[in-house]
Amino acid sequence: MIRYIGKSADDFFDMCGWNDYPIATGIGSSGLPEITPASTGDVIPFQGSQKSNTVQKVPAKSQSDENELQEYIYNMAELGAAGNFVLMKDGSWKEYYDYRDFSENENYARTSDGYVRLKHVYYTYGINYQYTNAHAEFGLYSFPPQKPEASMNSYTRSTEFNAMQRSPRKNTIVTRADDDEYLDVEIGFKNTEGCTEILVEQTDSDYPVPYTYFVDVNAGCFTAYMNRKYPSTFRLTYYNEAGENIGEPFTIDLRGKISHRFDWEATILTEDELKYKFTDAVAIELSKADYILTKIDDPIIRLKGKLDKTEGSIDISNLPKGAYVFTVIVEGEVYSYKLVK
Repeated sequence: MIRYIGKSADDFFDMCGWNDYPIATGIGSSGLPEITPASTGDVIPFQGSQKSNTVQKVPAKSQSDENELQEYIYNMAELGAAGNFVLMKDGSWKEYYDYRDFSENENYARTSDGYVRLKHVYYTYGINYQYTNAHAEFGLYSFPPQKPEASMNSYTRSTEFNAMQRSPRKNTIVTRADDDEYLDVEIGFKNTEGCTEILVEQTDSDYPVPYTYFVDVNAGCFTAYMNRKYPSTFRLTYYNEAGENIGEPFTIDLRGKISHRFDWEATILTEDELKYKFTDAVAIELSKADYILTKIDDPIIRLKGKLDKTEGSIDISNLPKGAYVFTVIVEGEVYSYKLVK
């Protein structure tokens, strides 16, 4: 998508050579270069990857600032030299020679469908070599998913009923101690463009055998069940028709971080008032609690303030209709509730 950003950028575009010919996303120009756009109806199937771990070493060389700038502009150019190139996340074009040269660990730019973006540039000469015609053909390449990245968003206390009913280890003997506290832990994940399935492997420290389950790709997060006394290690695997990519394991340890956890609820009963109630007031000092209210689709803070009692209401009459996140921060701990006005 090209957006108008004013005349002030013209000098920079001229320096980069971007004003001399149509930008690739501007399909339909009658001038040169000749541009063939990519199409999701003509995706190049995945060709596999080389198993060799050989790394080509490039001799170190000193460069002046001017040379580095020219190299940067060259790598970002819409056309550039003739050859085959793949678009990287930093906006540069990296040359390749064979589809199997692609590495699953590289930061390739992706379409929303997860395809890798390719460019083939070649030049032809006019009559008597009096001029040169530039040609750019763009394509899409099916490729395994990106490497998973995930981390904990938040956690809340589970009820005893939900804890026993939703335990993923139904076939094991579950014993309860008086000080057991079960938690619903929300884990967020990203880099899902083109991913069709996500497998979660969870290993609890109180039980050596890991168990696995699939989660919704489109949700952006999932809820894991944990006993607060025992850390759990998670590892995510992304799948699509071209292959899989396994993320690094990470451990969530909530021991000693539950002293300020509390049960609470919030609701919007009228268009003018948000009501909240902390049902476990003993576990929190509300004099140290701050709150913010943001829209889900807009991170700008719409309301903020302090809470000084365990039950009350907040005036939201000036807020537009929409979906909101009501967030409370207590001594660095974050709790959130989703609401709709």
